Amino acid sequence: MARPMGMRRIAARSVVLLAVVALLGACAREAAPSSGTSTTGIRGVVLLGPMCPVEQANSPCPDKPMANTKVEVVQDGAVVATATTDAQGSFEVAVPAGAYTVQAVTTGIQSSRGVSVTVTDGSWTSVNVPVDSGIR
Repeated sequence: MARPMGMRRIAARSVVLLAVVALLGACAREAAPSSGTSTTGIRGVVLLGPMCPVEQANSPCPDKPMANTKVEVVQDGAVVATATTDAQGSFEVAVPAGAYTVQAVTTGIQSSRGVSVTVTDGSWTSVNVPVDSGIR
């Protein structure tokens, strides 16, 4: 017994929808915060400083966490993952064990040199990523 024309269209649309979802999943490079399923990666905070032109012992001027800042994880000269910091300047990206450079993407007079990290299998590596505010 042949399927009615409407059923064939629905089946064809379902196949196309599944293909699009699979393609989007394969192309996604922005790392979402871990749901607790990954056991290996990098966690960190992006910190902007100095925040004062002259710091004094009795009036500390701590570095400030940078919210909504893009973070790139680089390996062998290629960006292998990205993340965006939350309101507290924190980020988390699941990556396999290996050596990486973590850097904040900056604009204007701010600059970030990148920090070398080594991730070991089965653990999260913590890192502070400094960003120079340009204040002098």
